[in-house]
Amino acid sequence: MDSITETLTISGDGAITGYNWTGTNVSPFQYCTVNHIVIKEVIIALCNYLFHTVYDIESFSIPASVTTIQTYALTWSTFVGGAGMVFLWKLVISKLGGVFAIYELLPAFIFSSICIIAVSLMTMSPSKEIEADFEAVKNNAVVEE
Repeated sequence: MDSITETLTISGDGAITGYNWTGTNVSPFQYCTVNHIVIKEVIIALCNYLFHTVYDIESFSIPASVTTIQTYALTWSTFVGGAGMVFLWKLVISKLGGVFAIYELLPAFIFSSICIIAVSLMTMSPSKEIEADFEAVKNNAVVEE
């Protein structure tokens, strides 16, 4: 980590795997404050809880080599999303006046929705087994473990 620019650069070869939310195998980045995250080209997958509770992320550079971002890779991270848009809109954009002088929660909601859709499209679909369990529960059937 570059402490001057607060940039975390991750390099290596292949997939980053194997971190847990709590316990003995937590991410080494847990509870870090990082402004910029740069993933190098040779990384192909980001595991669950990799950036769990990483704070103040302003930018995140993900190369085309990353083909998998597990669902909880950014759990509890503070990312520039809805909250960031509220401050940006209120303190900068709304000052332009006219059509931009709208209540800041509307653009924050729209931006957050775009972020949710983008992350959903970047993460893998649930397995057939999970989909079958979902359908069974939806239809009030008993799910066998």
